[in-house]
Amino acid sequence: MVAVANSQIPVGVGRERLRFVVGDALTLGRISLSNSNSNSNSDSDSGGVGAGQFTLITGAWVLNYAASLSEMTARFTTIAANLCPTSGVFAGIVPPAVARADLDALAHETNKLNKRSDRTAMMGFARNYYERLESGDGWRTETMAGREGEGDGRVAFRNYHLAREVYEEGARRGGMKGRLEWRRVEMPLEAMSLEGSDSEYWREYSASGVHIGLFVARRGGL
Repeated sequence: MVAVANSQIPVGVGRERLRFVVGDALTLGRISLSNSNSNSNSDSDSGGVGAGQFTLITGAWVLNYAASLSEMTARFTTIAANLCPTSGVFAGIVPPAVARADLDALAHETNKLNKRSDRTAMMGFARNYYERLESGDGWRTETMAGREGEGDGRVAFRNYHLAREVYEEGARRGGMKGRLEWRRVEMPLEAMSLEGSDSEYWREYSASGVHIGLFVARRGGL
């Protein structure tokens, strides 16, 4: 992924302005902004910008690999360590926000929908809730992407759908003291009825609920 990212830097954007680093979100700590690739736990470094001074961190499908509250907290500890204490914001693409009391029902309903072969064939992906966590905090899930007959184009991801309370408590324990928001994700109605679009696909998609959520957490402030 890093190699692909490096190969797709737009023409005219200086490579010295961009840096790609591989790390474990559970143990990353503060990222050094110096030219070296070593991590730093200091409050500042010789690069001229203090560590922990990022104003925005995005996380696309990273928090859903947390298996417990402790792992969620560890991820947010890393996030908070790298955000500006007063104005830093985290925005993450995550599973839908579902309260602990409602998550079992969602899991069973989703698995029921996945038994419809016509639906899975049309959608091209399916999420299977295959094991409930003993903690009661969520489920182990497997997402299959790609259609039958596509050979090596089919991929599977195993991760977790934890209750919204786990996300919120993990954010607080990890150092996110500001406002927590679950932004509403909707499919525009015009996209589902646009002439020439696969309107049947989008109707089926929306009937089972949008499969992503957007969680926004602030490091400090309001």
